[in-house]
Amino acid sequence: MFVFYSVHYPQPGKEEQWVQKMRHFDELIKKQPGVLFVSDIFPDPAKATLTGFTFWESEDAWKAAWPMLVHEAPAGEEEIKSADVFMFRSAV
Repeated sequence: MFVFYSVHYPQPGKEEQWVQKMRHFDELIKKQPGVLFVSDIFPDPAKATLTGFTFWESEDAWKAAWPMLVHEAPAGEEEIKSADVFMFRSAV
């Protein structure tokens, strides 16, 4: 299993726009082979962040889908700083 998640830092007042961007992107992810689960968006008001998780059958499945998805990924405009991206592979 492979987990990919991102933490976004929307500008104040732009949170709802970012939730919508992330949900649109999530709908594209759900159509990809090898995706197991796409989470809802998790806001953290204390840190002013929005986080979303995706779970994949394997890192290879994610790598196969990413070249198409990257063109549709939400752009970093209206963010205080670039998103943090995390990737985890299950233990063998």
